[in-house]
Amino acid sequence: MDNKEKQFNELSIEKLGAKAETSWNIHNGELTDITVIYRANSLNDVTVSKLGNEVESMVKTIYGDESYAISVAISLGGE
Repeated sequence: MDNKEKQFNELSIEKLGAKAETSWNIHNGELTDITVIYRANSLNDVTVSKLGNEVESMVKTIYGDESYAISVAISLGGE
């Protein structure tokens, strides 16, 4: 999955101008959910609607179009 995280971040920088942290859960060998976390100060003026649409599109492009949950989080501070 590390290679896919790298691919996701390359696409994310291209589309949103920001890198993200991603985490995922796999159950019985199948991807069940992905969480994508962006730092608030990296998103500039990206609207929540655009962020959601772009993340969904990028996740499906990189991880496939199977059935799994996608969560988007915005980190407001800290490391």
